[in-house]
Amino acid sequence: MTLNEGQESAGRMILSSSNRIIAVQGIAGAGKSSLLKPVSQLFGENGKTVLGLAVQNTLVQMLERDTGIASMTLARFIGSHKTSYRRERIKMLSQKPKPP
Repeated sequence: MTLNEGQESAGRMILSSSNRIIAVQGIAGAGKSSLLKPVSQLFGENGKTVLGLAVQNTLVQMLERDTGIASMTLARFIGSHKTSYRRERIKMLSQKPKPP
């Protein structure tokens, strides 16, 4: 597969980043899916799990079809983690301040 200069640059950024969440933005037909498929495969070969997130179910289906990346909507992702976020927040709020 041949990637253009922008795809190669984005791929290098994704693969070298220490961030757990990386957003790839571009107009339709820019080659985002073409970039994400080999990047996802490289992560998989190195024991990493990639999860695709999109704003609509149609986009989730396209992302899965075009890249093979397991995907879900942002709303579903946030909803599935809401309980753990609440627990963490409650835990943080319930901690007593340390005496000086």
